[in-house]
Amino acid sequence: MQKDLSKYTDVELSTMIKGSHSEQQAAFAEIYSRYSQKLYLYCYKILESSEEAADIYQDVFLKFVTFARNDSKQLTNIFGYLLRIARNSCINIKRQASVRRKYTEEPEFQKPANYGRKQLLDLIDEELQKMEYSNREVFILRLYQGLSYNEIGKICGISENAAKNKFWRTKDKLKEALGPYMMDLEQNL
Repeated sequence: MQKDLSKYTDVELSTMIKGSHSEQQAAFAEIYSRYSQKLYLYCYKILESSEEAADIYQDVFLKFVTFARNDSKQLTNIFGYLLRIARNSCINIKRQASVRRKYTEEPEFQKPANYGRKQLLDLIDEELQKMEYSNREVFILRLYQGLSYNEIGKICGISENAAKNKFWRTKDKLKEALGPYMMDLEQNL
């Protein structure tokens, strides 16, 4: 009979992943169940590509299992560790993409101002992609992952106040960029 691991802490799961084969499988299944959707969403929001997000997402879990089995220290925050791996991988993908983009850039075209809700969400994503990576990352971690500013600071290697500032600056820039679209949407509803 399978144990219910949903109440286990990250430390307990970290210990189990170093145990017998059946303990490893059970611990990994629980970790995957807890964190896979949030991790995929983070990768997707950062990369804006479901294929790249899926690749990174799978790679993160492989790296995690390799590390967790072989490292002697226990992880107290597994999701934070998974996010750190994902963040580094996303940064590498973004760097590679920026180098490719320099050689294949296409001119931008103006879109009509009248958008529905779906288009507005697409615009938000487009505007986020135009912003500096570190600001976009903080915004995504806060809004989509629901992390505290303290947790974001630890993941990004910045202070809690810097995380707050980046989030609010990004939010203000989005409001400014999307203001005309928001007014148009409200008038057409």
